[in-house]
Formats: sequence, C-alpha cells, structure tokens
Amino acid sequence: MKVHLSVVLMISCLFVAVTSSFASAPNVYIAQNATGGANGTSCANAYGLAFFNTSGNWGSEATQIGAGTTVHLCGTITGTLNSNILTFHGSGTSGNSITLKWETGAELTSPACSTCINVAGNSWITLDGNGTNPSITNTANGSSLANQIDSVAIQAQPCNNCEFKNLDITNIYVHVAGIDTTTGYGTGIKLYGSNFLIHNNTFDGMFAEVEDGYNSGDTNLQIYQNTFDHMNWGVHIGNNNTNVLSHVYLHDNHLMDMDNWDTPSDAYHHDGLFVVQNDISASITDVEMYNNIANGVQGSNATAWIYVNTAMNGVYIYNNILTNMGNGGYAIEGGFSGDRNYYIINNSIDCKGSSAISIGPVTNFTIENNAIYDCQTYLYTHNITGAVTVNNNAYDLAGSTGGSAFKWNGNNGGATFLQYQAATGLDSSLLTLSSFGWNSLYILQPGSALIGKGTNLTDLDITALDTDKAGTARPSTGAWDIGAYESGAVAGQPAPPSGLIATVE
Repeated sequence: MKVHLSVVLMISCLFVAVTSSFASAPNVYIAQNATGGANGTSCANAYGLAFFNTSGNWGSEATQIGAGTTVHLCGTITGTLNSNILTFHGSGTSGNSITLKWETGAELTSPACSTCINVAGNSWITLDGNGTNPSITNTANGSSLANQIDSVAIQAQPCNNCEFKNLDITNIYVHVAGIDTTTGYGTGIKLYGSNFLIHNNTFDGMFAEVEDGYNSGDTNLQIYQNTFDHMNWGVHIGNNNTNVLSHVYLHDNHLMDMDNWDTPSDAYHHDGLFVVQNDISASITDVEMYNNIANGVQGSNATAWIYVNTAMNGVYIYNNILTNMGNGGYAIEGGFSGDRNYYIINNSIDCKGSSAISIGPVTNFTIENNAIYDCQTYLYTHNITGAVTVNNNAYDLAGSTGGSAFKWNGNNGGATFLQYQAATGLDSSLLTLSSFGWNSLYILQPGSALIGKGTNLTDLDITALDTDKAGTARPSTGAWDIGAYESGAVAGQPAPPSGLIATVE
C-alpha cells in the first residue's frame, strides 16, 4: 500500500495574501515607455520598462516593488534581439507574493529574447498571464526564421514557492519537421525549486515547454491543467547528478502535437511527460501522472506520451487517455535497473494500430483496470521482479499479427492472449472484447462489458484515483469500471485538487 504523504491542498496561504502589513507599493503599472504622469498608478500613468529592471526600485519603501506588490503590465512590451526583457530584483514573503500580472491586451514580445522574464534566485513570485493571448512570444526564432537562438521565456532556476498561471507562451522556437537537426532550442519555463505551481497555461512551439533540472531536496512540484503543443518535450524533469526529488504531480494536462520535431536522422526523441534521471544514485520518489489526455500527432520519432525511468521509487500512472501513438512510439514506457514500485491503473489506451506499454526493469509492478485497444504491442516487459499484479485489464480481440502482442520479461508470450496467459499465468481475469462500448471520448456507454469488471483499489490510498478522470467518484466498496472513466461520467468536469502539501506557519 502506498503511503500517500501529500494528497492535501497546499493551503492557499502559499499564494493568497493574508492580513499583514507591508510598506511596498501595492500596485505598480509598467509599460514599454512612461505614459501620462509616469507615476505607476495606472496604465495611463505607467512607469517605463526601465523602472522594473532597476534594482534600486525594489525594496520596502512606499514607491518600491516589494512583498505584496502587484506589478501590472500594460500594452505591448517589446524586447530587442537576444535581450533580457524583465528581470526581478527581489522576493515576496509568505502571504505577500510579488505578482506580475498582464492587463487585458498586454503582451511581452521579442524577435528572439535570450530570457524574456528572469525570476531566478527569488521566491514567493506569482506570474499571472490573465488569459492574454499571447502573453509571451517570439516573432522570428526558429528553423526557417531569421534567428536560431536558444531562447527561454521564463528563467526560474531557482524559484521557491512560486506560481505561474494563465500564461500563453508561444513560438519560443518554431521547429520545422525534417530540418534543423542539431539544435534543441527553446524553453517555455526553466525551473527548479520547491512548492512550485504551474497551471492553466498554454504552451505552443518550443523544444521543452517545461524543464525542471531539479535541485537536491526539491519537493512538491505540481504541473496541471496546461495545454502542451508543438513540442519535443511537454514536461521534462531530470538532470545528470545524484539529487533527490520528491512529490511530483503532473495531472489534467492536454498533450498535443510533437511531429514538427521529426527529423530524417531521428535527432530528437519526443516525449509528452518525461521524468528521467541519468544517475542511479539519485532518488525520485512519489511521481503521479493522472487525468491527462494525449491525443495529438505523436510523430515518427516519438518515444512515448509518458516516459519514466532511473532512480524511481513510486510511479503512479492512472486515469489517463492516451491515443494516436506514432510509428514505434508507446503510450507508456519506462523502467531501469533499481526502479521500483510502478503502478499503471485505470488508463484508457487506444493504440490505433501502434503500441501501448513497455516497462522494465522494475521491482514490484502493478497493472490493473486498464482498457487497451487496437494495438500492435499491448504489453512488453523485461526483467520485472518482486511483487507482480497484472489483472482485470481489457484488451480488444483485434490483437497483433506480428507475434508481439504480449511479451512478458522479454520472451514469454506471443501473438495471442491465450499464448500470453499460458506462458505467464497473468491476467487471469482479462476481458477480450471486440468492442469496449465506449464513445469517441472513451466514456463507457450503458451496456459496456467493462462496467463493474475492475478491481476496487481504494486500499491503495491514492485519493485522486478514488475519482475518475471527470471527477466522478468510484465506489468505496464493490467493483470499479475498467478504464479512465466510470460509466455515466461527463467529460470536462474538473477533477478535485490533489497532490499538494499543506504548509502550516
């Protein structure tokens, strides 16, 4: 049983002001150039950009930017080529973050910035794009454009107790399929730190849309309700050292197209959610990936929509809708020597003729209640050891004609379900069906044979798993349905918040 340490709301005291006194200006307005009275009291009387970038204007005085200040961006702010447009010079405090907020119609743009916004080294920072479209964009950076610069929209290495929300980050590096095979350029948010929230953002057009090269001891990273499009990596978490990371929650995101990063030489391996370490002496514990949907064009050079491996202890992949895998790409892939405690539960996977799950080596492995449809390869494992539970999964009857529908530990199995069962004794309760009885959104319809055929997994103590992808409660007793949705679910309902650490001060 998993001891779920952190499925609790991060008490809003992390980011919502509480009653306290502070002396810094409560509101400051910034435009490209000074306007009106140039006193920062409104967009009509805004300070120029230089005010924000001058360290002397940061502090606790009544006219300075400091803890509790909201800095409002007004109109279009344009940076020069290869420049840093905005640089933070101070931190907020608990309950009094410094907030950078886009006013309606505001935009931060450059032909190709070096770093559009630099918050590195600060804490208690909130960036609120306010739904502006775009919030941050480059206009001339990419394979076939005027510039090829490794541009970063937001540099936040490190930033603790930070929240980035409601941003639309576009065209940081526009890659064209088939060319530009030597430069993995363009990052949306580059970060490390603890108690980090990244949510309700849209990313479109860059190599890594969120990149966490975590520092040792970092904990509680939540990335949720974002859209990732035209990327090589949607979210990449990892580095090349022995650092320790814990409590990572990637949920309710929408993963879209990665095929524009295809190249003839397979120079880039695309992954939607990519948590990886290159040193087995490191430690990444409690990684949860749930309620995500991946239905874009994965691309010919894709590895997987969800990829995890090396130094992992506790990987929980559940309630995801994964489809449209490319040639050779998987829905879920991962595992490396020393990894342990992988759970793949209640996912709905529609391969459309491609491949579903490839895992190993892993010690202690559970795969239950998954609906897996129309695959060349359904389940491929190697060097799985320890406690193994593989049961109550559903597979369609189409199967594979290539002899590799199921391969357990590299060699047990074959082209048919019966060969797999006979060789392994696993999946004794599997369902093989010509139709799953789900609709185009993968919601089970009345009469579906997957209704009531899943294992009740309440005892795993994973709070977010006790509701389906749409937020519909699963039974506390009795059988569950197979797949990401309970029958009768309504797609689009918000999932309940989870996976956050409460901080009491």
